[in-house]
Amino acid sequence: FVLLFSLERSSAVFAQSEAVFIRQIRAFDRDNVGDLDPVGLAFSPEAETFLVVEAGTITHSSRVVTNVTMITALEERIGSVPIEANIFDAINVAFDSRFGRLLLIDSANNELIEIKAGPDGTVDSSTLIRHDARHFGIAIAQGMTVDPASGHLFIVDSSGPQIVRVEPGLDGGFDQAAVSIMDLKSTGLEEVRGIAFDPDSGHLHLYSPRDQELVELTQSGQFVAGRDMSGFDLQMPQAMVFAPSGDQTDDPAKRSLYLADRGSVVQTQAANSGKSGQTNPAGFQTYMPLVMNNSSGDSDNGGEQEPGTIIE
Repeated sequence: FVLLFSLERSSAVFAQSEAVFIRQIRAFDRDNVGDLDPVGLAFSPEAETFLVVEAGTITHSSRVVTNVTMITALEERIGSVPIEANIFDAINVAFDSRFGRLLLIDSANNELIEIKAGPDGTVDSSTLIRHDARHFGIAIAQGMTVDPASGHLFIVDSSGPQIVRVEPGLDGGFDQAAVSIMDLKSTGLEEVRGIAFDPDSGHLHLYSPRDQELVELTQSGQFVAGRDMSGFDLQMPQAMVFAPSGDQTDDPAKRSLYLADRGSVVQTQAANSGKSGQTNPAGFQTYMPLVMNNSSGDSDNGGEQEPGTIIE
């Protein structure tokens, strides 16, 4: 399953007393996208295509490969790209628009895999390069995202928990990459899975399985907002990515947050507010509500979703 959360920013500033609510927008038709067991999720803006990495690997012509499935926002499954790699935990995948490449972490071999994309954003599996990632100092990688402007990587290390920031060289190389650590202990987070970079705000969004909450942080680790996701009955949330809204009537610049849940895919819009003692610098609006989760905890998930569907 993949969940899509549309976080539309407005000029208003929401105080901490504002209600926090999340709305479900639409469901992808499983007849279109097929059966999925998604763990990794990335988006190629040039190709306007989601890159979905499913759980497990397959043997193809005596080779172990990981399939990357390509799906458009219009619910079209347009093919797959076999990657000659055994990706143990596919949640660690991101598309780097700055240097035009798909990045994956091979935890078993402590390597960062780079696969170049063509001018049209299509991934070319024949360009696979492996980088030694031991100097990143990551114990348990549980999510990866990229700042599309700078090409900086943000990798969740759940052993802290902490976020490892990797700044590649001017040529995009990783041998001399600068590495820094953002300790998450001060945020109160004890378990984190998945991370997404919001190009509009420059903020990071992480999922807390224990609290069933989407947490928004600045790049310095300051808390911005927490959004209750308990009403969506998530099974096993995985990777997250910001991508253009799937609503064709929206402004093309409007983005949604898409979250892979091994069960269904959802896109929502959320109202934003800070926790006690915090103020959110930008508000959020909602539209076309199918699901609402308000401050009182009341919610409606629109009925039980079939496995393998995608909801926006």
